[in-house]
Amino acid sequence: PQSGQANASVSDQSRGVYSMNTPGDESNMLGLAHEFGLLVSGGSDFHGANKPHIRLGSGKGNLQIPYDILVQIKEHRQNPKLV
Repeated sequence: PQSGQANASVSDQSRGVYSMNTPGDESNMLGLAHEFGLLVSGGSDFHGANKPHIRLGSGKGNLQIPYDILVQIKEHRQNPKLV
């Protein structure tokens, strides 16, 4: 990041939305993130040609990351004290 910008570090976020999570997994991850004041992120686990069975943006399933997650990450970048 440029001077004066804050980035969420691995220690203050949790990948709560993931294409391989069951609904129960996702619920548990979101609950833990809320309990410990962590930002929530999401991802398909796409890493290019070394994982050809995973599609960019949708993973192995029907990944749908809520827009609200992006909004919260952007807000945190503007004011890192907010989670």
